[in-house]
Amino acid sequence: MQVHTLINPTVDQFLEAQRALQPRFMYFQGQQLDKEEEIGRLVWGDADVSDPQIFSSLICPPFPTIVYLEVPSGEKIAQSLQSKDSSILNSLEDGLNALLNIEFRWCKLQDRVSAAPPLHVDSTLLDGVVTICCDITTSSSSHVSLLHSGSPQTCFDDKLLEKHIKKELIESRRLVRVVSVSEDDRPSSAEPLTSMSVASGASTFEVLMTLPKWAAQVLKYLAQETSYKSLVPLGIASVNGTPVSSFDRQDVDRLLFFCTNQDEDEAIANGLYHHPPRWSASLAKDRVKGNMVSKPAR
Repeated sequence: MQVHTLINPTVDQFLEAQRALQPRFMYFQGQQLDKEEEIGRLVWGDADVSDPQIFSSLICPPFPTIVYLEVPSGEKIAQSLQSKDSSILNSLEDGLNALLNIEFRWCKLQDRVSAAPPLHVDSTLLDGVVTICCDITTSSSSHVSLLHSGSPQTCFDDKLLEKHIKKELIESRRLVRVVSVSEDDRPSSAEPLTSMSVASGASTFEVLMTLPKWAAQVLKYLAQETSYKSLVPLGIASVNGTPVSSFDRQDVDRLLFFCTNQDEDEAIANGLYHHPPRWSASLAKDRVKGNMVSKPAR
């Protein structure tokens, strides 16, 4: 393991070193003043970079896997930056829900046949209720089979049935939800993954989500369609092990360009090709100067 140390750098020196080295682990330590036992704020020259907003602008793609903060405000910085993780994942969740809504808003009923009622439904609730298996196609021609239970008037009227299916799929609930994974439970896939069959070999990270099986089936179908590009702007390179076939090298370069351009919108600048780092903050107020043996490592 190579260790690079920067002592009291300027902001420009730090950013230049970060771009050149692209470290996987970063450790920051605040000032150690002669007359103070406690570790001070993170000050480089005349610049106090302990403010969460200022500090977050210093960590640029490709992001490190872990950032360790040894400063009094470390926990506050970590919490503010972790909230950005949620914002990014929420945007991804919104994007996928929007794509699925588009798919089902224009879905068409192809066929319907009688079916047995769902096993988990109380039989006393099924009086006067008909259950049928519906075959539908989405706007991108993905085929999905669904069970629908309702009144005979609804189930045997194709137009009314199609309307009910659309309403249930689009208006009733969000189909995709990101699974929050705690730091202790984070899977090994929190490390960057690389495969030449996914995103032309660029580093990717796994995001866990919950969604109905048939919705996952639609996304997997869309991933295989070379003409379907709507997953690419979201930074999605693979769906449940199926590479997004429309994701090419130019898309990788384009996303990386936006990620490294700090003037771009924050949601793009923190694009999904570079997973935000894990943040940890020590209780610096309980750590005295004499106990410190490490130097700020870079």
